[in-house]
Amino acid sequence: MTSLNKIIKNRSKNLSKSIESLAESKIHQIAALNLSNEFIGSYINAINLDWSNIPIDFDDFEKTEFHIVEMAGLLIDDKFILSVTDLMQSDRDFTRRDFNFIKIKAFMQNQLFISIMGEVEDFFSKLLLLVLQAYPEKLGEQKLKLNDIECKFKNFLWIKAKERHLAFNTSEEMMREIDKQIEKSIMEMIYKGSDEYIKKLKIYVESNKNLESFLWWFTPLYTEMKARRNAGLHNGWYRNEKYDEIVKPIKNKLKDIEKNKGIKYPVSKLDFLGVDSDYFQQTYKISRQVIEEFSSHSIQAFKVIKKSKC
Repeated sequence: MTSLNKIIKNRSKNLSKSIESLAESKIHQIAALNLSNEFIGSYINAINLDWSNIPIDFDDFEKTEFHIVEMAGLLIDDKFILSVTDLMQSDRDFTRRDFNFIKIKAFMQNQLFISIMGEVEDFFSKLLLLVLQAYPEKLGEQKLKLNDIECKFKNFLWIKAKERHLAFNTSEEMMREIDKQIEKSIMEMIYKGSDEYIKKLKIYVESNKNLESFLWWFTPLYTEMKARRNAGLHNGWYRNEKYDEIVKPIKNKLKDIEKNKGIKYPVSKLDFLGVDSDYFQQTYKISRQVIEEFSSHSIQAFKVIKKSKC
């Protein structure tokens, strides 16, 4: 029968490989979302150009592709026309059909932004899970209840030693119960916000100067990105008191980041917070970089821990 000790040893042994696999999967996902945005944008531009001189036959309206564009134009709010500068710089007059194409492209870009943010948040959640499943004792003072026995995660070595006396049929059954409680702890961190789970993750992966230097500029930008995503999901892409409350304390940091890192100051003066092409690309690059930074640091950190225990 596999012991609890053996399960944990296998997890810690395979941790670096699991983190590498997670990072590769997430980078592929957000790269696919970025390419989807490029494809949608270029395809819409090409179709719009092809159709620019074709009159709409309203007698045969529902039997043509025009129906899709016209219906989408009616359904998507005018607020999604974000490319005002591009329009003003153009020599040609824009038709209703042009504006409909612009709205479709902008609308899809905003949905893909939400998806990228979801992938990054899921990366943090899964990285926490991999680390804590391999090293449950890192949860420290948090309570762990196994049947009638209640202790703390920091006492995990004692649990492994007393495994036979804890009234579980198998080690796998006990591990499933421990994993459930680990997952619950992670969800509590996630619900508290990015400040909480990034702070905890820094401790769990034993942050160093390089990671701290990266987090100095990443954390404020990520905070604004998440606040914008939440405004999109819960307030129709319009700024609200919650967004302003979150962003106000970090405005000076964001200005310092623009000055020192050349990353555009993201806080808009407009009430509408939908993302334009520049903001989308900035989100993609930052998201990819955080996955690479955290995964490479974690892989190295746990290789060192594994060697020190050999």
